[in-house]
Amino acid sequence: MSSPHTPPAPAAPLGLSAWRKRLAAVRLPLVSPPEVLKALQDPDLPGPRLLEALNRDLPLGLAVMRHAQSAMPKGQRVSDLAHAVGILGLTRLYKLIDTLGQQRLQLDKPGHLRLAEALQTSRLAGHLALQFAQIEPGNTGLARMGAVQAQNVAEWLLAVAAPALADTLAQRVQDNERPARVEQELLGCTLMQLSAAVAVDLGLFQADSATLLHAVEPALLGRAARLAWMGTNPPEILPEIGRWLHRPSTLPSLLQMLAHELMHDWYSRRSTLLFKALSAHRHLKLDQVLYATRRAAVQASQEPHLWAFCAAPAARLLWPPKPRQRRVRAAAPAAESVRKPAPLEPTARVPQPAHLKAPSPAPAPEPHPKPPLQHPSSIEPGSRARNLIDLFVEDCRSGRHADLRTFFRAFKLSLADGLGLERYALFLKMAQGDKLVCFLARGFGSEIEPRRYSLALDGHNLIAKVFSQPNGFYMAERGRVAGLRALLPEKLRPELLDSGALWGAAHVNQRSVGVLWADGGAAGDDLDPVQYAGFKLLVRHFGDELTRLMRVQKSQTVFADSQGR
Repeated sequence: MSSPHTPPAPAAPLGLSAWRKRLAAVRLPLVSPPEVLKALQDPDLPGPRLLEALNRDLPLGLAVMRHAQSAMPKGQRVSDLAHAVGILGLTRLYKLIDTLGQQRLQLDKPGHLRLAEALQTSRLAGHLALQFAQIEPGNTGLARMGAVQAQNVAEWLLAVAAPALADTLAQRVQDNERPARVEQELLGCTLMQLSAAVAVDLGLFQADSATLLHAVEPALLGRAARLAWMGTNPPEILPEIGRWLHRPSTLPSLLQMLAHELMHDWYSRRSTLLFKALSAHRHLKLDQVLYATRRAAVQASQEPHLWAFCAAPAARLLWPPKPRQRRVRAAAPAAESVRKPAPLEPTARVPQPAHLKAPSPAPAPEPHPKPPLQHPSSIEPGSRARNLIDLFVEDCRSGRHADLRTFFRAFKLSLADGLGLERYALFLKMAQGDKLVCFLARGFGSEIEPRRYSLALDGHNLIAKVFSQPNGFYMAERGRVAGLRALLPEKLRPELLDSGALWGAAHVNQRSVGVLWADGGAAGDDLDPVQYAGFKLLVRHFGDELTRLMRVQKSQTVFADSQGR
């Protein structure tokens, strides 16, 4: 006798042919607000501004291309937006805008949030193309942007054609399932295959176009990433990798993959892999690739019409890295769902779902524990730690810190959020005398009171030795803490934690002016070489900016005193 609770078999996916027909009938809502659509119908609007606005509102630009393509003789294709506007003429274009403007992107409509995410991703890919793609003679940057943006067209259409399925697909990918496997299971094809087919159906590309996206082989991607330019001279590109890198479809594929990954996590391993692959492809230093990528994100974020729906690409740069997880096998849930439930014994106690249990007296609320500090996995260009350090260093070099308070706030952010170093103290040498005075301390005991605690520079304690060394850096590892504790001044000995500490001498004009102490705090794990390397990068630019700001503060105090007399 079969069980009445056997779940129904999942419906078979439609497949590529059926989805092509279904998506061809979809009409997308416009992004631009009514006042912008009205401005586009001004006969005095310059042509370049009209084309730029059509390119920015991707659904409107797609509709213009589709209508122009329908007016073309069979076998001919609209090349770009400028060609499409020329075919339609302004009268037909204005009428089309009036008709399409009745349906606009709205937060409460099914699928519109997912559509906004897809459009934002495509705009980011377009701006990446503007940064990285060579503009060939006779081709414009706008045409290059449009071509790369349209590579993602199936994601726009699917969000409106099947909102629930698009949400399921996005959620499973967010849960760390492999995108191609999930897409194959739900659609019967990959989104890349579907986008290529739909783009050809809509006349956006020719069927044999060499720039259509292709699946990037992970092995070749990894080998290309290992050839990133990070040293003085660029590495030699092997012929096999060079041939793959310079296929016409490789760059659009890399840019689309990078745009998708950056909208998910700027600091993931895959983002770093793609940064490095682009470095090898464009023959650019990795720092230049990162700069160009951030510039593209900023430019893609200067379009406020999508901000009400999803965070701008540049804002996501400030989001913390997502925890790393292992990939989930997509077939596992399906296998579980077809298992027959085991018969329950009459006396078996089955736990009830939480929402069906009888309410019980709630315990006193406990404070949320602070999440454990995460060590940086790397300080290579592109890592979160390196981004924060580079930002602090650049602000120091440019003198952008307004005062000591903003300077130390930025320093604390780089230490704590970038390197996982929660505690720090600064000891400065006074102009007169042979002592280091505690200028500030965060997380230390009451004995180490700023401006009151001092230690002698007599050469017999560890802090004095760090101050006097030409290199001026030292790392106390767990195994050496007990021995090093005896080398510290008496009041500092209990402050040296078992997990270790970092010390660095702050220099001005190659002269030591103080010592910085940093560690992970009571809840921190053992310190590691990555934190030590990041700490060195920070401290090397610390002294000059601190001295400048102290002089500014002193001059302001003198000026205020003179005004008060």
